[in-house]
Amino acid sequence: MLGANMARFRLLAAWLSLTVGLGLAAGCGLLRFGVGGDYAQSPLLRVPPPRWPAARTVRVVTFNIKDLYWLSEHRGPRMAALGALLAAAEPDVVCLQEAFVGGDVATIAEALAGVGVAHAVDFPAGVVGSGLCVLSRFPVAERYFLKFTRNGAMLDTRGGDWWAGKGVALARLQVAPGEFLDVYNTHMICGLGPADLHWHRQAQVRELASFVVGAAPENVPALLMGDFNCWGGTPEFEFLAQALRWQPLGSRWVDHVCGWSHGDGYRFTPQARQWVQGRAVVDEQTGQSVDLSDHAGILVDVHIVAR
Repeated sequence: MLGANMARFRLLAAWLSLTVGLGLAAGCGLLRFGVGGDYAQSPLLRVPPPRWPAARTVRVVTFNIKDLYWLSEHRGPRMAALGALLAAAEPDVVCLQEAFVGGDVATIAEALAGVGVAHAVDFPAGVVGSGLCVLSRFPVAERYFLKFTRNGAMLDTRGGDWWAGKGVALARLQVAPGEFLDVYNTHMICGLGPADLHWHRQAQVRELASFVVGAAPENVPALLMGDFNCWGGTPEFEFLAQALRWQPLGSRWVDHVCGWSHGDGYRFTPQARQWVQGRAVVDEQTGQSVDLSDHAGILVDVHIVAR
């Protein structure tokens, strides 16, 4: 009798644990909001700045760094090595994806601050954050964020996208007095989850295109970067290419850098392009090392000039 009662007690405890856990998860879901305010309130939409009077070359990097709570190994040495590698490249703008751990992002930010990339902004959203961060040599004049409406399912443990407030982040940089550059950083739903969730990416590309067109002021060139989780030839990528008529500047698998401006008012030319990749030593005695991430970053020197 006692054994039967204990079994029923364990079953009840397990049921209560699952119920409370799901309730807390649903409650956390209420926190799935974007940050950065309403882009429609930007003064530059009402009074656009003048066009850039001269050409400018900007060195940009996009990198999915696989910095995940509990799921990523060797984060400490990987992030330290990544920070050193990025600092050596002396970029002007860095867009990170899967940058979920604040202390690790601080390690990278500190390394970049040493070469003048002293401005950083992240975009907290969802249960564990959006994972998006923009680091810049130029001051961040405005910041906006759009969380995707469709982003997987809570119980999809393989893809796990629901737990991150994935979306598209906009950092409006002041590159000179009266001159601005819009940098969009995004990370879309991955393809690891159930097939019936894959259509969520189709919804996301439509939201991204609408956000870019609506948020961008006249005379401000824009760079779109990130992990789009789709590649050239897929319906999602081709939709963006046609809807925005962007200028591809660099691609590697699902990671892309593109240029865009209202009325095609600026020309974007990649003057140099390279992959950002390396390894981090995780055991000094044996010399064991690991890749910095499961992605390679993309570095592009982008020449931007008004047409």
